[in-house]
Amino acid sequence: METLYEELCEILEVDEVGPDQALADFENWDSLAALSLVASVSANFGVTLSRGDLRSVTTVADLENLVRSRCVSRI
Repeated sequence: METLYEELCEILEVDEVGPDQALADFENWDSLAALSLVASVSANFGVTLSRGDLRSVTTVADLENLVRSRCVSRI
């Protein structure tokens, strides 16, 4: 999941993100960042996220767990 964290850093324009950080606490977390994240997750993991999916996650760890669960369900 290192790629996910790297992509989040780029999208949010920060040097580092941690699993316990709330997405809403990032200054650059907005609808454009969410759209960029959806595109990134699709390109890097082959996983499609919906707006509802993003509403259900609050922390970086929640996002990681969601992506992991979708990757596992594809196998």
